[in-house]
Amino acid sequence: MLRLPSIGSVRLTLLLLVVFAAMPVLGQESTPVPTAEVGYGDSPFSLMAASLPITALLADLEMGRLEDGGYYLGDLDAPIAIVEFADWACPHCINYREEVYRLIEEFVIPGLARFEFRMFPTAGGRQSVITALIAECTGGLRQDDDGNPVGFWLASDLLYELAISDRYFSEDFLPLFTGFMEVSEEDLLTCANGLEQPQVLIDIQYGIDHGVNGTPALLIRVGDAEPTRITANGTTYSTGVPPYDVVAGVIYEANGYAPDGSDYEATESP
Repeated sequence: MLRLPSIGSVRLTLLLLVVFAAMPVLGQESTPVPTAEVGYGDSPFSLMAASLPITALLADLEMGRLEDGGYYLGDLDAPIAIVEFADWACPHCINYREEVYRLIEEFVIPGLARFEFRMFPTAGGRQSVITALIAECTGGLRQDDDGNPVGFWLASDLLYELAISDRYFSEDFLPLFTGFMEVSEEDLLTCANGLEQPQVLIDIQYGIDHGVNGTPALLIRVGDAEPTRITANGTTYSTGVPPYDVVAGVIYEANGYAPDGSDYEATESP
C-alpha cells in the first residue's frame, strides 16, 4: 500500500469517508494480463512514455479539463460525450480498457464523440483515492507545449499497467511511478497536499448524483444534457457497460448517420 503520511489530513479523511460510505467496495480478482516492464535507465521520458498504449492516440487528440475539472479527450463540439467511470485497480476496468481505446480511435479522433474519464474508486479503495491525487498532480506537472494535462492521461495508463503487473498495491509503487514519469516525489507530494478540491471527490459525487454504483460504468451526454445511461432497442444498460456495438450505434445516431455513411434511422423501441 502506498504511504503518504503528509496527506493524512482531515481532507483525505473526508475523501475516504465519502468513498466508503457511498459505494460498495468490489472484490479484487487477479487478472493474468501480460504487461511491459516499467523501465528506468537513461532513456528520455518521451521514449518511456511511448511504451504506454494510449500514447499513440494522444498525438491526434484535443484534450483539456471541463468546467468542473473533469478530464476529456476530443472535440468539445462533438455531438455526444462518452463518460467512463473507472478505477485503475478494478479488474473489469482493466478488461474494458481495450474497448475504450477502440472507441477513442474509431469515434473520438474523427470527431464523432468526446471521451471523458471520471475517477471512481471501488476495487482499489484507499489506494485509488491516493493514486487519483497523484494522477491529477501529474497532469499539472507534465503538460504539453499548449499547457494541456497530457501527464494525467499518461499517469492513468501507467496506473493500469502497474495494476496489471501486481505493483499497484506494492511498497515500491511511488518510486516506480515517479521513476517512469520522471517527476519529483517531493513535487508530487507537495501538489497532493495542496489540492483544495481534489478532482476525485468531484468525480465521485458526479457519479453518485447520476446513479453510478460500480465500475466500469458508461454514461452518455448528448449536447448540454445531463449524462444518462445508454438505452437501445428497449434495453437500458443500468449497470456496467453495454456491448461495443450498442455504444457505437448510439454514437452514430447522435451524428445522424449509419456506419455505412447513409442517413441513420433510429430503431423504434418495442
